Amino acid sequence: MKFSILAGLALSICSTCVYAQQALVGKYSGSVSSPRTSGGTNQIGMSVDITGAENGTLKGTITSGGRDCGGNFPIEGTYEGNNLKFKMIGSGKVAGCGDLAFEGVAEGDKVVGKIVWQGSPRDIRLSK
Repeated sequence: MKFSILAGLALSICSTCVYAQQALVGKYSGSVSSPRTSGGTNQIGMSVDITGAENGTLKGTITSGGRDCGGNFPIEGTYEGNNLKFKMIGSGKVAGCGDLAFEGVAEGDKVVGKIVWQGSPRDIRLSK
């Protein structure tokens, strides 16, 4: 009897972990504010496509619609519970634009946090 209770508890915990991993996978879209040289701000479209979330590791692509720093860039990162961190990897970086890096939380079908883009941390909210 005790064994079956423990086995059921272990199975429940494992299935919760698998669900959390699968729930992170998907495409999230939104925008980030970028200051204009002439004053004011532009809203730059941005999306994150998390293609893998397994054993605390994230993989995917970030797409920036910025004129000077736009493009598709591979990302890697980590997650623990709802906390996410990822950064741009590889040779796809745009000269003078700095590395894209994100730190925040997953809230249902949203990812909310700060992204370092063009060397400055900016608030960002992305939705599936």
